Amino acid sequence: MKICSPDQIREIEKATFNHPTRPVSYLDLMEEAGTTFADWFLAYFQEAEHVTIFCGTGNNGGDGLVAARVLSQQGLDVTVVLVEIGHPTVGYQENLAKLPAHGKIDIFSIKKGDDLNPIFQDIFKQDTILIDAIFGVGLNRPITGYWGDLIQKMNTLNLDVAAIDMPSGLYANQPSDGAILRATATLTFQAPKLAFFFPENQPYLGEWAYEEIALDPDAIDRTPSDIFAITLDDLPEIPKRPTFSHKGTFGHALLVGGQYGMAGAALLSTQASLRSGCGKVTVLTPSCNQTILQLGAPEALLLPTPSDRHLAPMNIFTSIYSSIGIGPGLGKHADTVRFLRKLLKNNGQFVLDADAINILAENPEILQDLPKGIIMTPHPKEFERLAGSWHNGFERLDKQKALSKKLSCYIIYKNANTTITTPDGKVFFNLTGNPGMAKGGTGDILTGYLTGLLARGLKPLDACLVAVNNHGLAGDAAAARLGQESMKASDILGWL
Repeated sequence: MKICSPDQIREIEKATFNHPTRPVSYLDLMEEAGTTFADWFLAYFQEAEHVTIFCGTGNNGGDGLVAARVLSQQGLDVTVVLVEIGHPTVGYQENLAKLPAHGKIDIFSIKKGDDLNPIFQDIFKQDTILIDAIFGVGLNRPITGYWGDLIQKMNTLNLDVAAIDMPSGLYANQPSDGAILRATATLTFQAPKLAFFFPENQPYLGEWAYEEIALDPDAIDRTPSDIFAITLDDLPEIPKRPTFSHKGTFGHALLVGGQYGMAGAALLSTQASLRSGCGKVTVLTPSCNQTILQLGAPEALLLPTPSDRHLAPMNIFTSIYSSIGIGPGLGKHADTVRFLRKLLKNNGQFVLDADAINILAENPEILQDLPKGIIMTPHPKEFERLAGSWHNGFERLDKQKALSKKLSCYIIYKNANTTITTPDGKVFFNLTGNPGMAKGGTGDILTGYLTGLLARGLKPLDACLVAVNNHGLAGDAAAARLGQESMKASDILGWL
């Protein structure tokens, strides 16, 4: 699913209005947007009885006026506050005229300079839910002065807030500045906006969702974009397993990790790889872990090591493995650094995680020897060690894209809405997963699963998309069964 900029969205809307055979009118699209929001609102705030809708004079305000009419028809007690900013659009004017007469909807207005205190005392009921339709997705300058004071006043009310398309004050495609309304929940149209995927914006968005509206699909297809959110339609089909096949048909994964005291990381990674569908999994781990691995993952093979507590240089015939995952519980012993330096001089499909990434950050000269097309799976601190610090999510994404291009590698930045970047500059955001996965071991599972999918025969980008999506879905299933607080990393394994 493409993530488009506000300018691109406006061009798609124009194409929708002017379609040669199936045009959708400006007012019909606004009617659909407002109705779609109202339907979502009723499902999300099921106990709502009274709403107060702040409507600006632009198209976002027009959407809000449609929602006001629909919510009133559904039996809610509706108050509309007209925030008179700038010249009203046709859609705003048309839908203001459609509001029911005879006092069914209370209507107030705010003009610049009005005293806000008596207005707020007059219009608010204690149990009201605010709906924000003041500024839409096209905002590109900070809200300051009087209107900034209005936003800040709304933030002090301690009421639930539902935002239409974007919380007022939040920019869609760049870092935000000025006053921003804090929403409890946001419904955006057609697709998430880029700003939705960065942690600094989450307090303003609250829980967010998206709903498609009748924008021209051909115009969307024609619109160039290198930024996507992963949906089921984007995932490749994993090839069927032929009837006459054997374990050699489905690839051989090698997992490397687990210094003394970190056997659990190696075990979780191994168990996940065994869930991927690959034919064979071999584990290279110090001898102190081998009994644990044999008991915990009897399907896996083990390689003997020259050291019993950490990984040391040894000859590995990388050509016999379809993919190699390195890092879970690896440690950073000097012998292990030498081992990794030697191993990465070979060609192959590599997945680097955890201490493998930390070793690269501390020994940047190794980066020059990395094979093209490797996959790295850092969490935020590991990525910072590699790429340096950042001030906001947009800057972090720029650093991630630049590093993927520079090293010709795939980077999976693990966080909420995990971000995949590719050597050719594409970006994919994940939509699955939950905060219950923010526990030790979940990254080890992703590494093993991803390594197994590569061995299974998936191309690097396809393996990244499937691994990240399915890892999150498995976490969602575990949370649904056990709760986000009580679930642990190994609970994810059974759902992969």
